[in-house]
Amino acid sequence: MRPSNPDRCTPRRAFPRLVAAALSLALAGCVSKTLDDQSRFGLDGLPDRLPSQVAPEILAERGARIDRAIALESRGFIEADAATAPLVAPAGDAIAVQLRPTPTWRDLLGWSVEMPSPPPAVAIVRFDGETGAAKELALREPLHLGHTCDEESFLVESPRSGGERWIGAARWSDGEIEWLVADEAVNAMAARAKDGALAWCRSDLPGESASLRLRERDGSMWEWSARTGTTWLAPQFSGDGRYLFAIRQGDGRAALFAFDRADPDASVATVELSDRTTAATSLASTAALGEGSTLAGEPSWLVVHPEDRTLRRWRPDLGTTDRFPDGSFAFTAPIAGGRLLADRSALWFVEPAADGSSSASVMLDGRWIPRVLATGEGQAAAVGRALLFSITEEGFEVCELSIDPSPPVELSGELVAP
Repeated sequence: MRPSNPDRCTPRRAFPRLVAAALSLALAGCVSKTLDDQSRFGLDGLPDRLPSQVAPEILAERGARIDRAIALESRGFIEADAATAPLVAPAGDAIAVQLRPTPTWRDLLGWSVEMPSPPPAVAIVRFDGETGAAKELALREPLHLGHTCDEESFLVESPRSGGERWIGAARWSDGEIEWLVADEAVNAMAARAKDGALAWCRSDLPGESASLRLRERDGSMWEWSARTGTTWLAPQFSGDGRYLFAIRQGDGRAALFAFDRADPDASVATVELSDRTTAATSLASTAALGEGSTLAGEPSWLVVHPEDRTLRRWRPDLGTTDRFPDGSFAFTAPIAGGRLLADRSALWFVEPAADGSSSASVMLDGRWIPRVLATGEGQAAAVGRALLFSITEEGFEVCELSIDPSPPVELSGELVAP
């Protein structure tokens, strides 16, 4: 990604007057250059399921390499549209998924005039601690799964019969929805910051260029109109809350923007994403990561580059863009003194060194979507937990990974189910 000329991008400050998607995982070798309405990223070469058992000797040996004890426990299987990134409650006790069939790109972008048939559906899933079976609560409204969540709720978007779109927050506890934006416009691709601020793309009619809106917690509003021939896509807040990120998409050309929320009228950073990409692939570059596109406490934005299909990290505060190893598609928040990096072949544990470099060790073979969980008050700060999602045609196999820096214990020779 190259720095682009940040032409003046002046927002229009408004006042409170409103009534209150697809994962398409961008793994290497699975992104087409152009996508039609029904297209999604495939998973070429991915086995139907990972091996159902992992030898404890393997876990012990790989834990010994990083001086940590590794444990892997199956949480069960979720039937879902595996092309849409799941949302995980911070404590890991609930998961929100898009149900099949996979939404089209026109639906995710808010370009469809008619209600999809069948209507899209979202479910909240919990696992029975004794049987491991998934308990599913399907929400009643036609819904697309959003990209952000917190301890209380997760974002959803509801397409209406006339093409308009509402934005809501669904409670983890019972699925009840609080509508945050509900008017006659197309309100799509929403994100919510930890402090309650909301950002989304808004157009008067499906398929028209969308503006970018930011509504702060105090009700104040900012709006950036799209330049002629462009539209705004995929807003997201940085993990430290400082920046509002978004993509401005033109005819084959897309750029990343960062608005400093302390001074959104003037402080704008931008860098080119690609000069040969569509709105669908630009949206997928960040939607593929779901809630993993930004990390708690960090001022960066992670995207899967639409051309080389490898993870990039943009730091607007430093003016830098880091390129991750080939085929990488996920990078997590800190866990047990390191981080998890996922690529096409394995899940890696990346540990920083004193000289500023880092080392990576294979933790698990295969392709996994990692989600680091919040650490409970009763746990040692260094002990880490993460949910891992393995993709199948029918949904997700879910495992819980724990990493403990204490010396690995000697394990029996019996196989343990992941």
